[in-house]
Amino acid sequence: MDLVLDLTDLHYLPSRGLRSLTEAGRRAGARIAIILANPNQRVREIPAISRYDRMFKVCDSVAAALGG
Repeated sequence: MDLVLDLTDLHYLPSRGLRSLTEAGRRAGARIAIILANPNQRVREIPAISRYDRMFKVCDSVAAALGG
């Protein structure tokens, strides 16, 4: 099962938001994959810099995240 988060309208991801995503990922474990869909360049850089892009899959669109 996947949880797709549409980040289209998110302009910035503060550390508190990243912590929330991390906690959600830990609680989901291997049962649920969290996918970040359609982040802008600024939002995309935050997980990449902090290496959280290894924890979450990042897709260019919601359709791509859903496999379409």
